[in-house]
Amino acid sequence: MRAHNKAYGQYQSGLQAFIASGFNSASGATQAMEVGREKTQRTVTLVGETGDSIRAISAAIASIVDMNTQIATAAEQQSYAAEEINKNVANVVTMVQNANQSARQSTQTANKLDESAQTLSQQIAHFRV
Repeated sequence: MRAHNKAYGQYQSGLQAFIASGFNSASGATQAMEVGREKTQRTVTLVGETGDSIRAISAAIASIVDMNTQIATAAEQQSYAAEEINKNVANVVTMVQNANQSARQSTQTANKLDESAQTLSQQIAHFRV
């Protein structure tokens, strides 16, 4: 776009200078028309190139939008997976706590059985002859 503006400014300056210096003669008018035609053709070419650039920019923006959509989808999936992992870890913690409580109860039961066994052994010892 800057190149287009610069070219157009040069076109206007050159055309004005050329017209001012040689417009009085027929050949000067013909030359002025030829220069004008060439400058106009160059302007048309620059406008076409500008259109191509705008289309390329639009395509790049569309690609970026697609990538952002894919990233958002992946982030959502990762968030869901992290939530599931968090739930599973919480379940494992609960199971470990339950297992720990069961182990304590088993230890207490084993200690009571040991005490009962010792008491029975002592009582049996009284009956031996």
